[in-house]
Amino acid sequence: MKTEIDINLTPEQLAEMFIHWNDEKQASFINSIGLSFKRSDFDGE
Repeated sequence: MKTEIDINLTPEQLAEMFIHWNDEKQASFINSIGLSFKRSDFDGE
């Protein structure tokens, strides 16, 4: 079963993921992506 998750990123948000690598905002953003996967019952295997 394939599950798709729609995550809308602006170019600025994408750039911030790499520019502020150790920034707390980036960590919370990555966590929000992880939570989206969890809510969708995503199975990475």
